[in-house]
Amino acid sequence: MISGALLYTFSAIFVSYLSFETSVSPFNGSTWMALFWIIFVFSATNFITRSFQNEEGRAKIYYFQISSPTDIILAKNLYNSLVLFCLSFLTWGFYSLVFGSPILLNSLFFLTLFVASISFSSSLTLISAISSKGRNQSTLMVVLGFPIVVPQILLLIKCTEFAFLSSGWENVWPSMWTLLAIDAILISLSYLLFPYLWRS
Repeated sequence: MISGALLYTFSAIFVSYLSFETSVSPFNGSTWMALFWIIFVFSATNFITRSFQNEEGRAKIYYFQISSPTDIILAKNLYNSLVLFCLSFLTWGFYSLVFGSPILLNSLFFLTLFVASISFSSSLTLISAISSKGRNQSTLMVVLGFPIVVPQILLLIKCTEFAFLSSGWENVWPSMWTLLAIDAILISLSYLLFPYLWRS
């Protein structure tokens, strides 16, 4: 799954470079930011969609015997968050190598990537667990994920805009705390709802 996400990410960046070579520059912050988050969101979705792909049949019985459902969902969230942060860092590195980087506050941008990894993991892991119980998992992922992921993306874009400014730390905290509050709510919902999904 990780190799597939990396292949998707690097391929998307390379195709973007071939397509926008003459129009994207390090000084065009809006275009740089839009392309980056589009690539990362689709890479994260491509990776987390398969979180519960193998948890059926004997594997599900085995996990059911050795651990509780709450431990499983928290472990999934933690693992997905760590993988997404590594993926986001690699995406930023390769993306900056190809297009350059207009970021002035790298520390703020890295914090944004870390919070983004937690945000997408907390939302998409729960949605993946729900959609795994349906027949058409891809459609369910889109229908359930769109209302949750879009507000997160808007807040992340706002945080990224502050990373373009040398005084971004002064204004970023309202958006950052809102993101963390959404993450806390989604993780709590996962903790409460997943045991019922797991036993169904």
